[in-house]
Amino acid sequence: MNSVNIIGRIASDVLKFPVAKFNKNVIKFVLAWDNRTRKTDGVKDTYFIDVEAWDVVADRIYDTCRKGDKVAISGHLEQAKFTRKDGTKGSIIKIVVSGVEFLFDKREKQSDQVENLEEDETDYDWPEEDTLPM
Repeated sequence: MNSVNIIGRIASDVLKFPVAKFNKNVIKFVLAWDNRTRKTDGVKDTYFIDVEAWDVVADRIYDTCRKGDKVAISGHLEQAKFTRKDGTKGSIIKIVVSGVEFLFDKREKQSDQVENLEEDETDYDWPEEDTLPM
């Protein structure tokens, strides 16, 4: 069985690429998480892994997540082999996502976006607070 479940933070921009051959979108980002145990100096190691998602899951992640967001992903490991420009061969291990759970408060996320707009001094007539849906 090749199955991965991991909780971490998105450590890079979420990049979206159309794949015309399959008529689908793929997204790529880096996920970071801390080791559970500390080294003798009290510091935890942080690990990073490439992540890829396709189609509907990719669109959900791309539309909802940004760098720094905490997510729980499930999927499988895949090894990608490639040839470098100098002719040497290389490979990376990545997670291909089949499911995602967003571990951040969407209301908090929306208020962050509002604050960012206010910081940019965007001209917009904000509705009265008591008229907003709960």
